[in-house]
Amino acid sequence: MSATNKKLKRVSVESDSDSNSSSDDSKGSDSDDVTVTRNHVNTNKNIHDDVPSSGFTILDMIASCKKPVRFVKKNGLNHRLHQRNAHCLVQETTTRWISLYLMLKTINLSYDALAEVLSPIGGLSRLSCINRVILQELVAFLKPFKKVIVDIQHNDATLHKVVPSTWYLKDHCSSLVINSHSGIKYFKQKFLTIMNNKLDLTDIHYAAAILDPTIRQLKGCTAGEQAGGQKFLK
Repeated sequence: MSATNKKLKRVSVESDSDSNSSSDDSKGSDSDDVTVTRNHVNTNKNIHDDVPSSGFTILDMIASCKKPVRFVKKNGLNHRLHQRNAHCLVQETTTRWISLYLMLKTINLSYDALAEVLSPIGGLSRLSCINRVILQELVAFLKPFKKVIVDIQHNDATLHKVVPSTWYLKDHCSSLVINSHSGIKYFKQKFLTIMNNKLDLTDIHYAAAILDPTIRQLKGCTAGEQAGGQKFLK
C-alpha cells in the first residue's frame, strides 16, 4: 500500500472515530440532562440544600424541555413551526437567564404544532416527559422575573427601580395559588427567602424611589424606610 493510501486510510479511521464519539455524546446528552441538573443543585448547598422531591420535579422537567429544543435546532425544524404560524423554539443559553424563560414559553405556545412536526419523524417521545400544566405554571412563575430584568436592562438609570422591582417580585412570590404545584410553591417561598436575606436596600434606594413621581409616596415602605430616604435627600 502506498504512503498516500495509508495516510488516507488513517484519516478515514480517525474521522469515523470522531463521528462515532460525537454520535455517542449526542445520544447521551438527553439522558444526562436530569443528572446534570441534580448534580448542579447538589453543588449549590447554600441555596438548594433542602430541595424536596416536588422541587426536583420542576428541575427535571426543565431538563426534559431541552430535548425537543435541541432536536428541533439540530434538524432545522423551526421553519416547519413557522409554516404552521407557531413560535420558533428558543434554545437556552447559560449566559442569558432570560433564554430559559423564552425556551419554556415557546415550547408552551408551540406545543401542539411541535407535536405535529415531531410525530411523522418519530420524535414525539421527546415531549412525553413534559407536563403542560406544570409548564404553564412555571412560565407564569418566571414571567415577572423576566419583566424586571428586561426593564432594568433597557434603561440607563435604574437606581430608582430597585425598590419597586423588589416589591413587585416579593408580592409575586408571596401570592400562592391554592391548586399550584407544590414544586412551584417551594421555589416561590425559596426565592422570597433569598430576596429577604440577600437584597439589602439602603437609604439611597428609597431616596431614588422618592424622586420617581410614579412611586414617590412609598406606600409599601415602613415609616423608618421612608424617613431614611427623606433624610438622605436633605
